[in-house]
Amino acid sequence: MTSQVEQQSGADARVAQAIAFMVEQGLLDSDRAANLHALGWNELVLTMGEDLGLDERAAMEIQSKVLDIPLMNPEIHFVDPAVISMIPPKMARRYRALPIFVLENKVFVVLEDPLNMEKMDDLGFLTGKIVEPILCAPADLDILLLQHLGEEDQAVEEGDGPATLEESSSLASEDEEDHHSEQTLDDLLQSGGDSEEAGQVVHLVGLLLKQAIIERASDIHFEPSEGDMRVRFRIDGALREKMKVPRDIVPAVTSRMKILAQMDIAERRIPQDGQFTVRLRERGQVDFRVSSFPTVNGEKTVLRLLIRERGQVSLDELGFDDLVLQGIRRSINLPNGIFIVSGPTGSGKSTTLYAFLNEVNTPEKNVVTLEDPVEYRMDSVNQGQANPKAGFTFASGLRSILRQDPDVIMVGEIRDKETARIAMEASLTGHLVFTTLHTNSAAQSLTRLIDMGIEPFLVSAALQAVLAQRLARRICPDCKEEVDAEITNALLKEMGSMFCHDTVYQGAGCATCGGTGYYGRVPVFEFLEVSDPIRRDIIANASSNEIEMTAMAGGMSTLMIHGLSLVERGLTTIDEVLRICRMS
Repeated sequence: MTSQVEQQSGADARVAQAIAFMVEQGLLDSDRAANLHALGWNELVLTMGEDLGLDERAAMEIQSKVLDIPLMNPEIHFVDPAVISMIPPKMARRYRALPIFVLENKVFVVLEDPLNMEKMDDLGFLTGKIVEPILCAPADLDILLLQHLGEEDQAVEEGDGPATLEESSSLASEDEEDHHSEQTLDDLLQSGGDSEEAGQVVHLVGLLLKQAIIERASDIHFEPSEGDMRVRFRIDGALREKMKVPRDIVPAVTSRMKILAQMDIAERRIPQDGQFTVRLRERGQVDFRVSSFPTVNGEKTVLRLLIRERGQVSLDELGFDDLVLQGIRRSINLPNGIFIVSGPTGSGKSTTLYAFLNEVNTPEKNVVTLEDPVEYRMDSVNQGQANPKAGFTFASGLRSILRQDPDVIMVGEIRDKETARIAMEASLTGHLVFTTLHTNSAAQSLTRLIDMGIEPFLVSAALQAVLAQRLARRICPDCKEEVDAEITNALLKEMGSMFCHDTVYQGAGCATCGGTGYYGRVPVFEFLEVSDPIRRDIIANASSNEIEMTAMAGGMSTLMIHGLSLVERGLTTIDEVLRICRMS
């Protein structure tokens, strides 16, 4: 325990540092500063608001700088629902402290008075770990406690049923839309719990869905084992474990998700699919696509999150270089031809295609899509959903679209020779076609079509451009640091890549990124515009490597080259570039 003398000495130094910082920032004149040195730390903190007129956020930023303790930003900080329960709700409210994530033997706790040593000792005892404080403004802490613990007289732990957690963004009103297929997040947290146990399951599932939205997850995995059920979120393309569900409520949790998705809860022997929608005012509508899969330990369930606002992204927001952006705009505004976006699952192909549609969708054009499934709803676009079980395939649907007088056609994916041939013929008869392929590079898309049985002359005549893309995790801006590039340079030289920088960057791991060192993603791409030399290569049945060399001679940057340019700019790491360039 720190002695009283040591505490007093430290407080004096902090007061002096805070006063000097406020003078430097022009928040305090030197005459007034001289009168403040006699104050204690707590008195100075009060003075910042009452006498100096600083708002709460500004005062907390000064404390954060002086104390060298990170300041909580509720909008972007990572919160692990499994860690919140390390401190009982009554204690969390009494201490005004909320644990948000664990990293090795440390627990990161949000609070407003990190200098209270007795409180810090108690929190360490309760959690059994070293407490790392994160400073938080009182108003922000009030919101966090309400969001994650609910109102005190409604907490599940006190036996009164599921807590009501109001989404801080304010939910849309009941009379806006029909609720048969759509619910508010508050609905999910409250409905369906007749007994205490059922109420807790409803509450748990609702909290996980809410947390997934807050943390920008693209998927939620519920994976049963012999002893429990593991819950993982896919964030920025990587899976992170969130919690373990006790075995005795695993069936109830699975049933809850199937009920939401209007799936048959009695059928556990075959895979099923379903969906439901959550409506939030600030985030718009979030669609959940649900898939169940029988395993030896029970049903594994995966939820895909689709935020409809992401379907409204523009080309300018996707991060393309100026020259590439000019080439893309040139290609998507042609009257006919095929534009292919290639890459593995989860590389952002759908987002790019929707950006294309947003760009070309004008009152003068008839835009029709055939998707499986429709991921984002778009105004003034005729979106069709393929249904192979009913015989409505990409090939049959594409034939029907051609009788709908389209100007622009988007086909979700070319999966077979028949679809590829119809798309080629459509592009040669005055239609612009956007579609996707699963290939490793832009050049491989050309040879893949030929391998599928499409004649080289048809590919040469129809194809206008190919965009190959990946998504690399972006270095977290809050814990970004320089590292020596010598080891990674040696690895790249062995691979034949030129990279001569002495310094690169990485994320050390912090509260913002949940200890991963990454926050968000950045696109890595190569854009191949089909020029006359490339058309000659196609006719000559050139290999993908030969086509790539021709494209590079014409100015194309490969995925690796573009990825390394992002490393040079400090946006991602060499490890990330190597990882995504090896993806199939």
